[in-house]
Amino acid sequence: NKGGFAADLSYQHFWNMFGVGADFNYFHTSFDEGFDVDLLFIGPNVGFGLKLGEKFRFDITLSLGYGNYKESKWGFSYSEGGFAAKSGINLEYMCSKNIGIGIKVGAFSMGLKEPDGYKVDKNEFYGIHRTDLLGGLRFYF
Repeated sequence: NKGGFAADLSYQHFWNMFGVGADFNYFHTSFDEGFDVDLLFIGPNVGFGLKLGEKFRFDITLSLGYGNYKESKWGFSYSEGGFAAKSGINLEYMCSKNIGIGIKVGAFSMGLKEPDGYKVDKNEFYGIHRTDLLGGLRFYF
């Protein structure tokens, strides 16, 4: 478990309850051992959303796209990119017709190449799994 800086930017267009859009996500953290890790995600999303009364909104999104893992230490870095998946569950309070404030639980998953000589079992996964708890603003146009 390691906290850090996370930024999440999404665009979505909803027709009634279903929507499509795009996601951008960036995460950075530094470890006591002297190295930094950066995760980047970009990809299209699909969503399901609904209003809960007059002031609350709930939605779920799923994104499939490109992920990049970068690890750096002492000026040297290793980077690997490939297929990644991201999902989110959002609950927000509508302050006005165009502005909402809310919380989001997000998950990110990306497979990485196994190092030489390392073998995972049949039902195992070698890669990155991350979970976020984010707060923020949403703007509606």
